[in-house]
Amino acid sequence: MEKRTEKKMSAFKKFRYYLEYMIFRGIETMIILIPRFLIRPFAKFIAFLIYRVLKFRRSVTLSNLAIAFPEKTEAERDKIGFGSYVHFSLLILEFMKLSGWKPEDLEKKFTIDVTDGTIERFESATESGAVLVSGHLGNWEMAAAAVGSQYLDSITGIIKRQHNPYIDHYLIDSRNRWSIRLVYSRGAIKSCLEALSRNQVVGLLCDQDGGKKGTFVPFFGKMSATPIGAALLSLKTGAPLSFFVCFRTGNFEYQAFLVPVPYDGEYDPTPENIQKLTTDFTAVLEKYIRKHPDQYLWMHKRWKTPYNPAEVS
Repeated sequence: MEKRTEKKMSAFKKFRYYLEYMIFRGIETMIILIPRFLIRPFAKFIAFLIYRVLKFRRSVTLSNLAIAFPEKTEAERDKIGFGSYVHFSLLILEFMKLSGWKPEDLEKKFTIDVTDGTIERFESATESGAVLVSGHLGNWEMAAAAVGSQYLDSITGIIKRQHNPYIDHYLIDSRNRWSIRLVYSRGAIKSCLEALSRNQVVGLLCDQDGGKKGTFVPFFGKMSATPIGAALLSLKTGAPLSFFVCFRTGNFEYQAFLVPVPYDGEYDPTPENIQKLTTDFTAVLEKYIRKHPDQYLWMHKRWKTPYNPAEVS
């Protein structure tokens, strides 16, 4: 931890943060020791507690699903919603389990789809640099670890600074093990541009509400404020934009896809071009969400920022 950070903390706050950190590490150690076959039942129990009992963001989840799948019944949407909570619980448990793995363990459990040229696209990205965009779909943590350690020299990602500095530094260090270089969200565009100038790979998740700084694009038939980072980086540098997703196919087994985002506009970072490219990759994201809707994070308020055509035009 940086000395300047320590100086700003009172003794009580420092103790509280360290206690939280030790509790976090204790839970992580417990998860590492749990046999793999018990992880899914444990995740289902957590999901049942959060979704059925505590009902944490259940109304948000079901509201989002009603927008995305109006043709489905309430029972069908409820099943997808619960499945999403199981998936997210699994993702957290798998991330903790990942901290106890060696690179060879990950390689045995991670399956790359090779039927559509995915491996060749990874090789091309390593040689010339690229922007990989995805959403909170599948297991993005496992995907970043596998791609960073097995297929790319390194990958630069963006992380939100955690309130607890001990946990913040630990999460960064744990990802560095897999050749993932993380930069904080403030000033991230500059850091990512520097990485692309060195022909490196940058990965971003661009599917949560973008607020006033986002651009409005269709998402499941409804205009949604979407982060512009991926489109901006691609248009500024000319780096190809590809969509990357990693689906869970079994117990600690995954399948990844890397597909180019179709774009026929000019490589000039104008608001119109940013909106067009963001629209294009959001359409690809939606296509893959429809394949595995229970592996998407529906509890986020995706359509939080109201759409006003008069203000956008």
